[in-house]
Order: sequence, then structure tokens, then C-alpha cells
Amino acid sequence: MWILIFAMYAAPFAETDFASVSSQEFSSKERCEKAKAIFELNFETARAINGIAYCVEK
Repeated sequence: MWILIFAMYAAPFAETDFASVSSQEFSSKERCEKAKAIFELNFETARAINGIAYCVEK
């Protein structure tokens, strides 16, 4: 079982501090990596607010 973890943290210039962490399970590493790529594509601005995605084995 593979887990995709996507976390976003507020940028230093943000008016408020926040953090958001979400996760989803996948049956294979390939599916997890594909979902990670889609997350990163759909959240291009996440880089501006310190977003990161990881695939880890459970």
C-alpha cells in the first residue's frame, strides 16, 4: 500500500499562518506517482506557499 501525502504551509509573506495536510492510499507506487504528478500540476501555485507531495510505502 502506498500513501500520497500532500502538505501546504503558509508563505513567509502571508498574513496568517496555516498548514494543510491531506493523504490518499494507492495500491501501487505507479498509481501514487501519477496522482502526485496530477496534484503538482493542479497546484502549480503551491510552490509559492511551500507545497510538497510525497509518495511513501505503508
